[in-house]
Amino acid sequence: MSKKPNDLLSLRDSLREFAAARDWRQYHTPKNLAMALIVEVAELVEQFQWSTPSIEATKCVIRKHRSKGTSCMWWAYQEVTFVFTSFLAFSKNYVYA
Repeated sequence: MSKKPNDLLSLRDSLREFAAARDWRQYHTPKNLAMALIVEVAELVEQFQWSTPSIEATKCVIRKHRSKGTSCMWWAYQEVTFVFTSFLAFSKNYVYA
């Protein structure tokens, strides 16, 4: 699948519409968005807390996800997505608005 140069702008605009439909703009202050970004980064780091550099340890760091039948790396990838959308929300409001 080839990406077009404006895909990031389209995603930014979609997030803007999503927030507007829910009247979230009032909460999207620089402080709140920066704090949301920090929280999401912390949740990503949590996926690897106390792990060793070995591949096996990294594959499944958080044991509780094993019982849910979901790979731990899937959870880490999900957190990367949350970090990215939080960063994009911040940038769409205060950097590239």
